[in-house]
Amino acid sequence: MTILAAYAPGPGHCNTLLPLVEDLAAQSDCRVYLCGSQEVAAFTGIGSLDAQHQPAGFESYLRSSSSISGDEIIRRMGQRSRRDIERLITELHPDLIVCDTSERGAVVAAVDHGVPFLRVVSCADAATPNGSAEEARRRTLVRGYDADDLRSPLNLGTVAFGPRWFFSGSEPPQENLRCYRYRSRTAAEAIHGYSRRQRPRALISFGTFITEPPIEVLGKALMGLIDAGIKSLRVKIRKTSKRVILRGWSEYLSARTGVNISVTAELDLLHHLPHADLLLCHGSATSTLEALHRAVVPIIAPAHNDTLFVARRCIDADAGVVIDPTGNCIRKQVHAAATAALHSPQITAGMQSFAAANSALPPIAVLVDQLVRH
Repeated sequence: MTILAAYAPGPGHCNTLLPLVEDLAAQSDCRVYLCGSQEVAAFTGIGSLDAQHQPAGFESYLRSSSSISGDEIIRRMGQRSRRDIERLITELHPDLIVCDTSERGAVVAAVDHGVPFLRVVSCADAATPNGSAEEARRRTLVRGYDADDLRSPLNLGTVAFGPRWFFSGSEPPQENLRCYRYRSRTAAEAIHGYSRRQRPRALISFGTFITEPPIEVLGKALMGLIDAGIKSLRVKIRKTSKRVILRGWSEYLSARTGVNISVTAELDLLHHLPHADLLLCHGSATSTLEALHRAVVPIIAPAHNDTLFVARRCIDADAGVVIDPTGNCIRKQVHAAATAALHSPQITAGMQSFAAANSALPPIAVLVDQLVRH
């Protein structure tokens, strides 16, 4: 059985698929081709997987500007990946395509070429009534005309990894969403060498493509975490100028407070979360689920629609704390949020509830068995 696994150009989109790809590639009669950005593939470390990589689509998300609209970005990116997936369909003759819900070109290509396809939720709200309608509109932009591809007999459904409440709003999912147990990649190993004296430990990591908070906000967030008793901090700052400033300030804070602070350009959460207690993030579905799975409380500073959706789900389930990154008194907000995350009985119960709900779901191996027997 030949399978194409296609992802949109972002680490979160790729990481969403990797546990499924890992289990599919372990089947003796499956050949799996991971299709997408080579830059993202290198960052997410797919070399340990028994799957070949095929470049497809753009290397990273196109940036919006005064000369190109958001819809035009969706159309261009989708049509590029559609062409590349069509080429791979012609070359490799796949029996199945699995893709994350933001990889619209793969769905259009699958329908056009008669290949069964399965969609995996990457943005948490993608299967809600509003999210499903918006994704259908975006696939129409890519295709050039309206078509209800989810009603196609080629559609094997939409799946998500994690408890249903994480992907459902006030209304039930629009699509026939099947949920399976969230798990980390088997190949993801924790970084070793951290001392218990460095706990509690916090990570700060905002998404790859969103605008990072201003340096003043980041500095106040650091101080708020230290005020709450954090002993070790690891901060991801992509922008070089901000990183240089924050490193200098961190050295001063470390000398004054004794807190271990490191500032880096990249931060692989799969490796660092096992040794953390808190994650300050913008609330991407993949990072938040990985934190919850590792019993690390997310402090969410939502940046856009799907991260606002994740923030609401976590608040409703007492499985996280939310701050307003554009509000006043960031230091006090973060101090209060971190204190609640570390000491609130409601948060502790919410984290335990997530673990129980996730454990009650069928493992991804059940889905793999269904796909292979299809």
